[in-house]
Amino acid sequence: MMILCVCTGNTCRSPMLATLLRGLVAQRGIEVQVTSAGTGAGDGEPATPQAVSTMAGFGLDLRGHRSRHVNSVDLSTFDHVLCMTSSHAAYIRSLGVPASRIQVVNAEQGGVPDPFGGTLADYELCARTLEPFAVGIVGNLMPTPPAVTDMPTPDLIARAQAALDAAHAAEPNPPAGKPSELAYAGHVEQWIVRLIEQPSLALRLAARAQHLERWAIPRTSYPMDKPGYLTWRKTVHKRQGERAKEILLAAGMDAITSERVGVLVAKAAPKGDAEAQALEDAACLTFLATELGDFASHHPDYTRDKFIDIIRKTWRKMSPRGHQLALTIPLSDGLKELVKAAVAG
Repeated sequence: MMILCVCTGNTCRSPMLATLLRGLVAQRGIEVQVTSAGTGAGDGEPATPQAVSTMAGFGLDLRGHRSRHVNSVDLSTFDHVLCMTSSHAAYIRSLGVPASRIQVVNAEQGGVPDPFGGTLADYELCARTLEPFAVGIVGNLMPTPPAVTDMPTPDLIARAQAALDAAHAAEPNPPAGKPSELAYAGHVEQWIVRLIEQPSLALRLAARAQHLERWAIPRTSYPMDKPGYLTWRKTVHKRQGERAKEILLAAGMDAITSERVGVLVAKAAPKGDAEAQALEDAACLTFLATELGDFASHHPDYTRDKFIDIIRKTWRKMSPRGHQLALTIPLSDGLKELVKAAVAG
């Protein structure tokens, strides 16, 4: 099977979707070829820096992408053409592609807005639109699992996810140099999908609830020493678990799933819990992929040994599967050297 992703300039939306799809099909072992092109693209342009950075947050490397015009590809070879807007779809239809092979991403909301020229936050919001669509496309390519009774309906799951996202979106002042709550939770959930082949609904929702309303209890409300930090962190985790459970129950989610999510978010699962370890892995992978570079740039006073120690402590929290994925994260040469030194130690 072959899939083509289409936008205008082929430097952000379509290569981002293609990269997300390639990551998912590789993880699931599906034989699908995915590429991208643009209706108004020049040839040989790299992806925008913001697109590269956003995909790095998902553990995916977009640095090698180069743009091309749709006229340079043989459209007859593609089983699916995924367009960012209805205008792109109309253009593809005008080239003779049957409407049955064309799909508009996020069609019910008018397609996917172009983040070109916008901020990194605009690109992260774009990725949050593309990612569930990519998961749905790949899910449709998988064999249909046996029917399971008493499972939450897709509408209920979507309502629960939207309720968590709305709570994240209320964050008043996202910290500089770090992903917003909403973006952070998206990164953690995406890593969960890569860590676990078929994550449970509770695990997906717990990932989506990471850092939930972390701003509600300021760090400054506790003593600025190590005991104060540990007390603050424990209090924050407890509140996050309670809030996640409360939000899910209000959305109509069943009590068992909501309780399990609350336990995972509160970090109250027993030692050795596989899903709790997956969340720990996902949080560490998110730090390495999205925060380590900014953290280093904001701490020029830190010695090389101090950075190695920080990475080493992160490494120790992770499982062997987490280690494997960490080594696939595209990092600058300087950060790669620090990670290698930490791992070697």
